[in-house]
Amino acid sequence: KVAVDSVVLRLGDTNDDFVRFENGTGAFLFQNTGVAGQLDGDIALDIPGGVRSSGSFRLQLNTTGAAVNEIFELNGSPLALELQAGPYLRVAGTEVGLEFAGQTLEGSFSFAQLSDGTVRVKASNVALSIASSTTTFANVTGGAGDFLIDDAGMLGVLSVQNAVFVVPAGSLTFEEVRIELNTRQVAVSSEFDLGDGPVAVEFSAGPYVRTAVLGARLTLDDVLVGDVAAELAGDFYFDQSGGVIRLAMTNVRSRVEVDGEGGELVNGIGALVMTSDGVAGLVEGRLSGSIGELEAETTIYVRINNTGGPVNEVVRFGEREITVIFSASEGRLFQVTLDGLSLNVADVVSIEGSFTFVSSGDLQVSAGQDVTIFIGDGPASNADGTRNENARGLRINDATVGIVKSTSESGEALYAVDAIGTLEVVGLSGVTFTGSVRVRINMLTQSVDEVVVFPNSDESVKVNFSSAEIANGT
Repeated sequence: KVAVDSVVLRLGDTNDDFVRFENGTGAFLFQNTGVAGQLDGDIALDIPGGVRSSGSFRLQLNTTGAAVNEIFELNGSPLALELQAGPYLRVAGTEVGLEFAGQTLEGSFSFAQLSDGTVRVKASNVALSIASSTTTFANVTGGAGDFLIDDAGMLGVLSVQNAVFVVPAGSLTFEEVRIELNTRQVAVSSEFDLGDGPVAVEFSAGPYVRTAVLGARLTLDDVLVGDVAAELAGDFYFDQSGGVIRLAMTNVRSRVEVDGEGGELVNGIGALVMTSDGVAGLVEGRLSGSIGELEAETTIYVRINNTGGPVNEVVRFGEREITVIFSASEGRLFQVTLDGLSLNVADVVSIEGSFTFVSSGDLQVSAGQDVTIFIGDGPASNADGTRNENARGLRINDATVGIVKSTSESGEALYAVDAIGTLEVVGLSGVTFTGSVRVRINMLTQSVDEVVVFPNSDESVKVNFSSAEIANGT
């Protein structure tokens, strides 16, 4: 029997000590069948990425193959050595913490050296809270699983038994919750045991500690798609950086409305910033099915804000940085932008280009930059995008246009249009025109005052018609 203190143990490969057990105090029992011992001390972590530990740990060693129950004397006081049958060497702590990326995992952790020089960390009863100074957005408990430490960093995933999420101005449902950690700055795939055998897990590039909410559905208050609350479905990932609560999203699906017609965004990725007032962010995906002349797989962008105010943040998702910017006038917004859209206004005007759509009460408001407007006998372009040489009329190039659409009681589409661009005469021999032109059309029987801000820009389009500039209704 040997009582010891100031013991140091190193766990790692031949080049690096990933875990260093220090200030160990306890006892060893040497027998013909092996060695057994138990020490209390601290650990220091040297893991690429900068994981830190807090709390007290215990080293336990038993190579005897049998349980041990002995009494030692250390510094004049009795010390009990009670160990389960081995063999094993482990460093474990209960009610301790692992700190990384500004967040702390609290629970029970044990470190074990593997034969290849890596260190496996078993975790149980783990809790993680994601909160601002005023609001707790995510609180998960009962996390269990494991992590792997090698010379590239630390990687792992925990299943979660209990999770509570608070989404201001919204609600969140889900199928599964995990805690994921990756200190590496590259994407990686690895297998981890979440309680029912090995599971392959895909990790995006780190570094992060995040709460993965799989099979989630987020419903947002105060922003509508048509006449129902906006929703986002997919796999969501909560994390916190620099005091900012962020939500990265993959496999996103969302109902959208374009010029009064419904469709669905699919295969989307995006990011949201969460505040105590709501969420704000953007999603990029593909159009499922068709809307008007738009075919499936058209790229579609959605900007969302229900915070009621301005937002200016950057969310990093893997190697991609997504800037989330909304002006003060965009506090309640569900804005859809589409590439390659063709609009027909009352069979008189055709407009082609990229457009942004928002709802304003019962009105559908859209705006476009660098679009082409054609007035006359067309269409202006063929199906393959080339010019229609048989078209005759007026073509406005590089135009900026704002459109307000309303539906009459009889179901007829009515438009207010304000556009400015460079005029070109098409198909009329001997007639030429050079210069800018402005086109204003109002079919509505009401005044109009709408503004659309282009995504990620300070530029906007106004559509303004006074009460003296309305249709007479006949």
